[in-house]
Parts: sequence; structure tokens; C-alpha cells
Amino acid sequence: MRRYLSGLRRPLVNLESIYRDGELDLIVYERIADTIIEGALKHKRVSYIVPGHPLIYVTPTELILKKAKRLRLSTSVLPGISSLDTMILQLNLNIAHNGVQAFECNRFVYFGIEPDPRVPLFLFQPGGLGTGVLTQEHQSSPRRFQELLRALRKTYPASHQCCLLTSQHQFGRPGRAHWFALGRLCSKAAQIDYNVTLYVPPSEEFRVERSEFVSRLYDWRHANKLVEGKVSWA
Repeated sequence: MRRYLSGLRRPLVNLESIYRDGELDLIVYERIADTIIEGALKHKRVSYIVPGHPLIYVTPTELILKKAKRLRLSTSVLPGISSLDTMILQLNLNIAHNGVQAFECNRFVYFGIEPDPRVPLFLFQPGGLGTGVLTQEHQSSPRRFQELLRALRKTYPASHQCCLLTSQHQFGRPGRAHWFALGRLCSKAAQIDYNVTLYVPPSEEFRVERSEFVSRLYDWRHANKLVEGKVSWA
């Protein structure tokens, strides 16, 4: 990415130095957003480039949009491939059948979210669990994940197999998957960094609750009741 950006022959500013361990994450995100806004005011046109999708777990993007709106600066957000996209591929999930649940770990705990055990669950950023202080350069202790484990055990048995996923974010460097029993989550502390997502597959199956609705899906006569005009038989 650095080689590509250098080839554009535009001034580049690496914001990595703003992201420092020991600081509160929201203060860091505000500082990043302020840097972008100041650049826009000075240079008229700037781009903020992040890995993945710029509106999926990228708080500075949200802050930039709010600040730009107050200052009447025009903005445009372009889509990117998120880690959720790549992990769905890594797991060969068909979300058309089961759907998908995705939450940030801290919010999952403090909102008291009760997941649907029939739906695949992605829990993002377990490496930052329990504190708004950035600790990216430090290894987590097992106690960090006790609250999360307690929350998940309300829905899933201790023996339920789950997975620590690292998204494939570079060509030629595949993502990683480590499967283990949910009850052993705290013992996996050394393997949970800021790049890891916790995946919990369904522990129960869906059952058809309205069979009459299913039967109508394949009835041409019913299809004609739902549209203007007449549906032709294929």
C-alpha cells in the first residue's frame, strides 16, 4: 500500500504516530479527525485512507463526518472490503440462510446483548476489551476476558467450539483460524491481540415456524397475487 500511494506523487502523512499505547482511544480518534479537518481547511482536498471499510469499526471516520458537517465541508466515503467480508469467505459462511450477528466486544458486554444462538456471531476487537485505554503493545492477561466469557456462557455451553480469526488482509498472506472450546477463552489471552475477531458459530438450528408461508414461495398462483400484471411461467 505504501508503494502504491508513493506512486501517486501526492504528499503523504502517516497517522500511525498518533495511535499511542496508554492513551484513551477516544482522545486518539479525536486527534486523528482534527488532523484530517485541519488538512482539508488548509489544502481544500484531502483523503483519509484506512484498511478495510472506512465505516466499519473506524471511529475517526464518524468523527470526521460530524466535524465536516459543522464546518460545511463536503465529504464522500468510498467503500472498501471489510474484515467481515474476508472472514465470511474464510469460514465459507452462507449468511443468506442463517444471517449474521456482529458486535464490538465492549458494547456486547455493557449493553447486555443476548445473541441468537441460531445465528453466526462475530465479536470484534476482543483485544481491546474492558478498557478505553489503548493497550495494543501489551499482552492481555486471562482475567481480561472473564466478563466476556460470563456473557457468552448465558447462551452457549462451555464445550461449544468457537474460533479466533485473523482476517486475510494481504494477498499471499492467508488469515488464521484457531478453534477451541468456549470455556477455555480466558486461557487464550496470549493469542488475542488487536487483529483478532472472536467467531461463535450457531449452537442451535433454525426451524420453520410458518410452513404455509414456505409453501406459497413456490406457488405461481400466489406470485400473481403479489404483483401487478401476470407472472409468466418459465
